[in-house]
This record gives sequence, structure tokens and C-alpha cells, in this order.
Amino acid sequence: MDAAAKEALILDLHAVEAVKLGSFVLKSGITSPIYLDLRVLVSHPRLLASVASLLRALPPTRPYDLLCGVPYTALPFAAVLSVAAAVPMLLSRYDNKSIEGTFSAGQAVLIVEDLVTSGASVLETVGPLRDEGLLVADAVVVIDREQGGRENLAASGVTLHSLMTLTEMLAVLLRHGKVSEEKAGEVRRFLDANRKVAVPGVPVKPKAARKSFAERAGLAINPMGRKLFETMDIVKCFIDYVLEAPLRRLAEGYCLSPMSFLPFPASLSESQANALPNQPPTPALPGSGLWGVYYMLL
Repeated sequence: MDAAAKEALILDLHAVEAVKLGSFVLKSGITSPIYLDLRVLVSHPRLLASVASLLRALPPTRPYDLLCGVPYTALPFAAVLSVAAAVPMLLSRYDNKSIEGTFSAGQAVLIVEDLVTSGASVLETVGPLRDEGLLVADAVVVIDREQGGRENLAASGVTLHSLMTLTEMLAVLLRHGKVSEEKAGEVRRFLDANRKVAVPGVPVKPKAARKSFAERAGLAINPMGRKLFETMDIVKCFIDYVLEAPLRRLAEGYCLSPMSFLPFPASLSESQANALPNQPPTPALPGSGLWGVYYMLL
């Protein structure tokens, strides 16, 4: 993209009020003095088509078979680009992370995005595509905010190609008197202080502790339900004592006494072992675990 075309695009974006100054909380959670709202381009078809054409001209690192816009702002860019380039498009469902469209595993997908801060939105789109066996190596974006997104995407194997950076946009707006030196300085200081915005982690919902049958019996209101839980608790205790404990000992290589289910050394006879109920378990000789199974089956 040549300098003249880039400058014209920046001024057009400012003219349709896609560039806003103030105080804005971004998806990454940081507060920014500048906000880029490219959603307004759906009301400006000429500008929308121009942006799509410029994105198409960005050279990817590998040929691609499909396009996929990051929901939702980038969907119009991807749709216009798909029609202009005659390249099939996929829809990434934001609600259930599914992929709509016709595709085959092994096909390469080019991601289309409006702007990138941390790269989180692009990665949220890349994940489901890769889960379907699709290859994702490149993403094209209108504006790179230069806040770690390029590096975060590279760490996940995605190369970012941008039409412009926020610094380049700021320089053009300042040169044409669209922004004051004071405001430009504020934005530059903001960028310097937020060059590495991490991708927000996905919160893990803690698992609720499972109550025992005895606890559930104590909470039961219905008498029949309470009795059922009490019976289940008795059965579980029986299984734990009669089956699970001996089997665990067998797995550790100990023989078991059929009378007391206490571990005893394979070098002792059963009567000797029963006479020493408090003897600490000793590793059994090779194959002694099979004798324990035999005794249990008697």
C-alpha cells in the first residue's frame, strides 16, 4: 500500500467519524484515549469497497482457499472481499464457536479483521477453524494498534498483515490538523505504556464439591429419598472395604489374606501372616499378586 493511498484512507476514516478521541475501555480491559470504530463503514459502501480492495492487495505468507471474517465488525469487509476476489467465505459463530459454510480439512483460511489490539478476537476465531482441521497462517487487518497483537498472534503461528498502524494514522491526522499536538502526545504516551497487552485468559469455572451420600441423606426432605441415600452410603462403604481396598493392595503387589484382607509378605504362610495382623505390608514376590486373586475367589 503506497503512502498516498494510505493517507487518503486515513482522512476518509476520520471524515466518517471512525476515529474517536476521549476515554474508552477496550475489550482487552485497558482504557484508551482513542477509539477506532470501523462499524460505521457499513453506511459508506464506497469506502467499504475501497478497504476490502486494499486488504486483498496485502500479500499473505501462503495461498489461501477460504476467507473468514472475525465477528462482527469485520464480516462486511470479508463479504465484500469474498465477492470481489471470488473466494469462498466461512462464518465463525461467536455464540457457539461453530463454523458455517462449505470446507474440507486441510484448506487454508485467511482471517479478515478490522483492528487488532491484543489479538484475542483473532485467536478466538482461529481456534474453532483449526479444530475443524483448517489451516490458518495469516490474518489481514485494517489497523494494528501496536499493543502486542502482532506478537501474540505470531506466538500462535499467525502472521499479521496490516494496512496501517495507529502511529501512522496519528501522524497523518496531526499533519492535516485533525488532531492537536497535545492529544497526539497523549495517545503516544498511552501506546508507549501499553505495548504488550496480554491476551485475556478464559476464566475457569470452579467445580462444585460433590456431596457424599451420607451428606445428601441429611439434606433430603422426602423420607424415601433419605432412606435411598442412606442405603447407597452403606453399599458404597461395603464396596470400598470389601473390593476397592484389597484390589488396591493387589495392584501394589501384595498378597491378601482371605480371612482379614490384611496384606502379608508372600514369604510367610497364611497362618503366619494372620498371626501378625499389625505387621506393616512388605512387597510381595513376583507373581504373588495372582495368589491373592486366587485366595479372594475361594
